[in-house]
Amino acid sequence: MIKTIVFSLNVDSITVEWINAKMEEFGIKRNDLIKQLAFDKSTLSLLLSGGRGLTKSVKATFFYYFLTYELNRDFREHLNSN
Repeated sequence: MIKTIVFSLNVDSITVEWINAKMEEFGIKRNDLIKQLAFDKSTLSLLLSGGRGLTKSVKATFFYYFLTYELNRDFREHLNSN
């Protein structure tokens, strides 16, 4: 029997502080976000300064963006440990 599991992303914990902490953790600069997420400079500046609220879709974008960095880091560590 196959049981389907539906994942529901709760983005309530994604804040500007969370984004800044992840940027610091992975050494990501604002220009990296502009290039990789296709945000224009002024929009990103407003988002990170709190001048524009983080919508659920923007929070999800940041969540999955940083998740790829975490998974890649963990995968590299796993490969290097073997």
